[in-house]
Amino acid sequence: MGISPSSHETLMSSNKCVCCNRSYWILFEREHFSHGACRWAFRGTYNGDGKHGGSKCVAKVFKAKVARHYNNWVPDLAASEQAQRMAKSFNKEHPTSRPIQFITPLICKMDKIGDHGGFLWIRDEDERYVKKQEWVAVEPFIDGEYKKFNSNSGAVLEWSEALAAFSHYTYNASDRELIVCDLQGVRARNYYSLTDPAICSRDQIYGPTDMGATGISQFFEKHRCTQICKYFAKPEIDNSYIVKGLQPKRSSSYTFELTRVQSTANRDFKNRKTLPAISEF
Repeated sequence: MGISPSSHETLMSSNKCVCCNRSYWILFEREHFSHGACRWAFRGTYNGDGKHGGSKCVAKVFKAKVARHYNNWVPDLAASEQAQRMAKSFNKEHPTSRPIQFITPLICKMDKIGDHGGFLWIRDEDERYVKKQEWVAVEPFIDGEYKKFNSNSGAVLEWSEALAAFSHYTYNASDRELIVCDLQGVRARNYYSLTDPAICSRDQIYGPTDMGATGISQFFEKHRCTQICKYFAKPEIDNSYIVKGLQPKRSSSYTFELTRVQSTANRDFKNRKTLPAISEF
């Protein structure tokens, strides 16, 4: 991968890998290879005496407007852990040809910031994207063609019967309290390996991609049941309460993009079993 001596370096992760119960520290490149509305993504390598030592990873850094403290990563970590628990239950109760798995990230504190490189007399630290004492999330690099299957605002981008059913399953299994969506990752021959899920919940406790009750409504506005999920619980829509002007986005949506009417609807439907109606007009 060509990680240079001036790469960024973390301390040992604060949590342990779920598959080998080991902590790792990370070296990652100064230049990102991808980014979204909230995060930069960098190629890196795991370091440590566990089975992942020396293998490729992706380090994700919150952009400054979202903040980069440990507490900012807690909801993301909770969303990944909750999604994986529900995937295990779904795989057991409704087995398909491709079991679903979610990657649980490691959370690491920055230790050393690489220099700018270039001329020998320029040795100042490269703080364009990350600084010392900030926190980053680390995941394995997923080989294969990366796809986004659905978004957290109702868009269906790549049809998968199993993943559509899984999102519906999470609403059913949580007693209508949440839905796991924004499903993205690699569809391999024998499994789905997914990363960065969003959870839309009535309590809005799952971070900047938790769009609350209106996010749940938008999913069901576009969802069409499969043979797997046709008997699952379906939401009761309160057609006397219509949130207008909401259109499903292909990319992830964030809480700082919520309209005033969405925020009001989320508060109004926090403790109800019904959901608001959604209109694009």
